[in-house]
Amino acid sequence: MRRTALATALILSFVGSSARADYTPAAGAQAGEQLMRLDLIRGKYPGDPLALTENATRAELISLIVRAMHREERAAALQGYPAYPDTADHWASGEIALAQRLLRWSTADPLADAQGRFRPDDPLTPVEALQILMLLIDLQPESKTPYPANYLNIAVAEGLITEQDRAMIQSDPEQPASRSMLFYLADRAFGSDRGSNGSYYRTYFDTAAPFLTLDGPTSPVGSPSVRITGRTESGAMLFVGERQIPVEPTGDFSFDVALPAATTYTIQATARDLVGNEITRSVQVTRTGGPPVSLTAEGPVILPAGSTASVPLTILDEEGTLLPHAPTSGTSDLGRYREGRFTAGEKAGNGTLTVRTGALETTVAVQVVLASPATLSLERAHTLVNQPLPLIVRATDPFGNSEQVTTGLTFASQSPDVTITTDGTFTASQSGSYPVTISYTGPGGPVTQRLKVRVLLGPSLESLPPTSHRLGDWVRIQAVVTNPDGEALTFGATGLPQGLAINPATGEITGYADGATGVYQPTVTVTSTSGYSASQGFEFTVLDRPAPPIPKLAPQYITVALGETPLPVSVKGALNYQLLPAQSYLPDGLTLNPDGSFSGVINALPVEEDLFIATVLVTLPDGLRILPVGIFVLK
Repeated sequence: MRRTALATALILSFVGSSARADYTPAAGAQAGEQLMRLDLIRGKYPGDPLALTENATRAELISLIVRAMHREERAAALQGYPAYPDTADHWASGEIALAQRLLRWSTADPLADAQGRFRPDDPLTPVEALQILMLLIDLQPESKTPYPANYLNIAVAEGLITEQDRAMIQSDPEQPASRSMLFYLADRAFGSDRGSNGSYYRTYFDTAAPFLTLDGPTSPVGSPSVRITGRTESGAMLFVGERQIPVEPTGDFSFDVALPAATTYTIQATARDLVGNEITRSVQVTRTGGPPVSLTAEGPVILPAGSTASVPLTILDEEGTLLPHAPTSGTSDLGRYREGRFTAGEKAGNGTLTVRTGALETTVAVQVVLASPATLSLERAHTLVNQPLPLIVRATDPFGNSEQVTTGLTFASQSPDVTITTDGTFTASQSGSYPVTISYTGPGGPVTQRLKVRVLLGPSLESLPPTSHRLGDWVRIQAVVTNPDGEALTFGATGLPQGLAINPATGEITGYADGATGVYQPTVTVTSTSGYSASQGFEFTVLDRPAPPIPKLAPQYITVALGETPLPVSVKGALNYQLLPAQSYLPDGLTLNPDGSFSGVINALPVEEDLFIATVLVTLPDGLRILPVGIFVLK
């Protein structure tokens, strides 16, 4: 720190500011006293140097700002410069001219009135004071809020005033600010941490960090905690991580640090003075431990193929002290282990890792997942028009490991003919080839790939008309197919009569109709290389083949008189004779016997009839014969 007297005053000022107390005349008086100690204001009257109850003027605020920025010499050089029409002869003309150059604004000059005058001796309101101070520390008002709330809201948010201050100012926004109020507002603004190096107080008065010493044991300790002592600047705050350590008025402090493991610890502490200057010191402490009595491993250990990961081990001695540096070894079927780190091989899968230290041993599950970058593919990349297709994604890593993935997937398509649900169901309303963007985030990292899905129409079969053939006939039937996708086709058929088959390449059904007669209902199916098929059934009738005609023998003629029986018919070698009534015409009472003889006599003749016909089926050893027989009746 520099300027001891000023720093002491500054500390007091920050004690008041950091508390964010509401404005009171006492708070204004305290702020004025600190500003006077810092030589930012000078006594106005011998008996009343702060003149707290008088109205503050615009020139007094500008003078205070120039002094806070240590620009007095430059302001003196500008004394008498007419920055505004009414300031050339004013005691603060140099400060006003310098402020006009130092303060930046984007639109109208906030220091001038409507006539371009500065009005240096006019009183200013608290809002006007805030407007100029906020311009100094680069705080912009709210853009869409009316004046003066646009300034007051930001001032509250940034800690320049309190909620109670805002309410008081808004109750009479045109009420002039007293010097007490001006000192209060200036102290808040100068303490705001808005400058390039922090607050204006820190920038122009205090940039030195506080001193800090740390003391700890110089030799290894066996206890689970250690006490650290030290000293820092009086009034500074001390932090160990996020924990604030109490500091005595003398600057002395002490704190305990846990040492759960047998290792070397670097203990850091940071001292921060009231203007934000910091210093950090550290001390090293080593904790010793006994031989290990307990070994556990946290799992499963999950890592991509070919990568390395730490294996969380807990090694304790008899007193429960962690031994992070105890030597270990290990074996696994999925990779190699060395001193707390496991390196996976190229093969993905599940296995185990056995870790040892001394006589202790523990086993932990290991899962080796796909390495990155992975290549994505679709198990099926085709479908039919308007037929939903679940997109089944496989990921393959550079080592050749492949697996189906179901989580961490997103799908997208730019085609208006395509819809894809969040679970990856693809549907297209037109045939064609459609790009699909698939993103996958797995243990090995993210990957995005563009794949194509073919949308087909599939083959179709024309209907087959009913057909019939007789037993033993040669059959040829051609299945007619429509193949809009141009893929190779395979034909098949079920339910065909015995003797018929379909050519799988051409769809032609050929063969002899053998087997049983009857009506069949076969089905013809055609299948494309993508696996899409169409079927048609048809009716196929197998008819019986008619028997061949029976050979005829030479006719025989018999003459018989009325009242007599005709002579027998006779064929050499005949085994049986059978009259075929439908093809015969005999007189009543006359019948043919199996041995070829007749029974009965012809007693009468129909009118004008004297010839009768008998058709006889003769059984011979080599088959049947037809014997026509004519019987003439003598009258």
